[in-house]
Amino acid sequence: MSDKLNYKVADISLADWGRKAIDIAENEMPGLMKMKEMYGQSKPLKGARIAGCLHMTLQTAMEGYEVTTMDEASKEGNIFVTTTGCEDIIVGHHFESMKDDAIVCNIGHFDCEIDISWLNKNAAEKINIKPQVDRYRMKSGRHIILLAEGRLVNLGCAMGHPSFVMSNSFTNQVLAQIELWKNTDKYPIGVHFLPKKVDLLYK
Repeated sequence: MSDKLNYKVADISLADWGRKAIDIAENEMPGLMKMKEMYGQSKPLKGARIAGCLHMTLQTAMEGYEVTTMDEASKEGNIFVTTTGCEDIIVGHHFESMKDDAIVCNIGHFDCEIDISWLNKNAAEKINIKPQVDRYRMKSGRHIILLAEGRLVNLGCAMGHPSFVMSNSFTNQVLAQIELWKNTDKYPIGVHFLPKKVDLLYK
C-alpha cells in the first residue's frame, strides 16, 4: 500500500468555515438538493462519461446575431468576453488589432482563454487602475483594459452568480444529461434544445 495520500488539504483550518458555507449553499440550492433526493440512490448516470462545453454559436446565429471569427471581431469590438473554456481564444495578434481601450475579460471556467503572458511580455506598459483592473499600453500607443487578470470576471470583479441561479442551471444540466443517457436513440449527434418537459420538471 502506498503511503502517498490521494488528496491534499491546503488549509485544514478552513474546514469549519467550509462546513458552514455548505450548510448555507444546501439551503440556497434547492434544485441540486432535489436531484440528490430523487437520484442519490439510483445513480442514473453511473457509467456515463460526461464532457462539459459551452456552445453558444448555433443559438447566437438563430437569435439573429452576427457570428464571426476572432480575427475579424478583434478589429470591430469594444468589449470582449471569452466563454468557451478552450485555450488561446484571444492571443497576441488579436490584442494588436483591437481598438483603443478595448475591454477584455473571461467568464469561462479556465484562465487559459486569454493569452495574458503574451500581454505581459509585449505591452509597453502595464498600469493597475484599481484591484482587478489593469490598463496595458501597447507599442502602437493603443490601450487594452484587462479585468480580473483573465480569470473568472464574475468572481474577480463581482460576487459571482447567486446560489439559486447556479442551482437552476446545474439542475437543468443534470436533467439534460439523464435524458440523453436514458434516451440515446431519440438524440442523433447534433445540437438539441432541452425538451420542455425536462426544462419544466424542476420548475
